[in-house]
Amino acid sequence: MSAALHGNLNDFGIAEVFQLIGQQRKTGLLEISGEHHRVQLAFDQGAVVWASPVGKTEFAVLGERLVRCGLITRAVLDEMIRQSEASARSLPSLLVSSSAVGEDDLEEIQELLSRETIFEVMRWTGGSFHFTAQPIHHDVPPEKLLAAEQILMDGLRMLDEWQTFQDQVPSEESVFRCSGRLDVYKQKMQGESRVNMNRIERIYQLVDGRLTARRIIDLSRLGTFEATRVLAELHSQGLIELVRSKSAPGAQRKVRPRVPIMQYVRSSVAAVVPLVLLATVVWFAQQRQPIGRGPQGDSIRHQPLEQARQDFWRLRLQNAIEASRFQTAVWPESPSMPASLTPLGGAPMAPETARSYYYARREGGIVLLPPKR
Repeated sequence: MSAALHGNLNDFGIAEVFQLIGQQRKTGLLEISGEHHRVQLAFDQGAVVWASPVGKTEFAVLGERLVRCGLITRAVLDEMIRQSEASARSLPSLLVSSSAVGEDDLEEIQELLSRETIFEVMRWTGGSFHFTAQPIHHDVPPEKLLAAEQILMDGLRMLDEWQTFQDQVPSEESVFRCSGRLDVYKQKMQGESRVNMNRIERIYQLVDGRLTARRIIDLSRLGTFEATRVLAELHSQGLIELVRSKSAPGAQRKVRPRVPIMQYVRSSVAAVVPLVLLATVVWFAQQRQPIGRGPQGDSIRHQPLEQARQDFWRLRLQNAIEASRFQTAVWPESPSMPASLTPLGGAPMAPETARSYYYARREGGIVLLPPKR
């Protein structure tokens, strides 16, 4: 293998890259670039020393991870970064020397960051890589280095298992609440390993109906794969239930579906047309009103809306009488018809309190007469 190796992950998969570096026991820096992310992995004799996304500064990602895991606050991180820039001391050494973070906790988060980065990279299906052979200075004990071959085997195993339970946790923004008793579950699973039961108990205690799955994963410090696996187990066993799958503002509110523009136009027209027709009827009714003279000689007209309503009832009643004639072959026996006559099973044509209409037979049919006033 040459001092530098670069290529496309579509042609040369990340598993093959790891295998090549491990088999040839290479030391150097591997940088992998995806669509939105860039990560680096340091190798020493074919084993991973550390892995991390590339941040704005050397320890920016580590600092963010400490905040996400609840070990320090954002204010403490900002102050430590300011002191690091002023004194030229590294962020990790300042955090430990100031007792902001314990040395064991810092080491745990550094290992967690490496595992998380490797698991993320293993799921990438595209991107590019570039390996540069160079010395890697570190103080990680040899027994804690991650062999490339072991990383590859663990990564492939996790990817296979991931497909079996990821549906139980729809997204990292999913929110769960407790719905079952953990003690009952523990009695049921007495043969389970103590390590696994401790992980289950840790995750269960973090479920409160408010924290997202991502927040639970971070606070548990178990990593995305292991914490998601436990959440899926709790969900499938009925110990927790899904509250919502997204934490976007207003996620609990019902979202009104977007109406296509043409449907909106048709709805608007349908609402306006009856009003236009009614206005037209009123206008014609006004034109047909006889004009009289009041005491002062002013024009007197009936109320246009009332007149339009009466014309409408009269037309419906006339149609009902003629419909009855066609159905029974005879005219109704009484020349007086109630105003509440219901044509063809529909709604009454006038209020129950309205007076009766009258009709007179003519050669061409009938003439409907209004109620007596």
